[in-house]
Amino acid sequence: MEEPCISPQALKSLSDVSITTPFFDARSGFDAAAFAALSGTLKAGSWLILLTPSFTCWPSRPDADSLRWSDASEPIPTPHFVHRFCQRVCANPEAIVWRQNEPLMLPEEEPRPHWYPADGHPQAEQAAILASLSTLPAGIAAVTAERGRGKSALAGMLIRQLAGDAIVTAPARGATEVMATFAGDGFRFMAPDALLAGDIRASWLIVDEAAAIPGRCFASWSPVFLAPY
Repeated sequence: MEEPCISPQALKSLSDVSITTPFFDARSGFDAAAFAALSGTLKAGSWLILLTPSFTCWPSRPDADSLRWSDASEPIPTPHFVHRFCQRVCANPEAIVWRQNEPLMLPEEEPRPHWYPADGHPQAEQAAILASLSTLPAGIAAVTAERGRGKSALAGMLIRQLAGDAIVTAPARGATEVMATFAGDGFRFMAPDALLAGDIRASWLIVDEAAAIPGRCFASWSPVFLAPY
């Protein structure tokens, strides 16, 4: 039976999917954003397997993904990026580089803290952040972490604590499904444009995928949410 296969572009919408041991084929082109999105879908204990050309010749090979962002009519090499990427992989003690016709060399396994699946309750780090946010004075707080680390779940838990006194916005509503699950009945979503034009009644504005929202929106929202209503 043929294994499921999706395009790199489709990977960028998989934020709510968990995958065990995926393969990413970068032999003809490497979409770094799609690779990052795939890494955020890994289940605990999984491997992410990246198929590449030989590290020796990869930097000089034309990259088919360059057609997506360059003005060239033909694929072009991306030597600086690929060389840096190979350097970082080789320097990572937990990454395995298995070259063709060479034996597989596994790193020594080091003790790790026990991992527990999500059960609806905050993990220790999430609980600490929730406690800090609950006593935060009026202002702006930014919570940053790598993909798949529980930011959306954390935001949903905060909304549940606030008993609905919050509005959520994001570039697309589909990106907030995990947040909505943890928020329960208190989840209220407004698109960025609707927020700019609407009469806002909430003490908190929670912005997901904030990097994809124009700065002018934040400039318009800040006076509204930082002022009492």
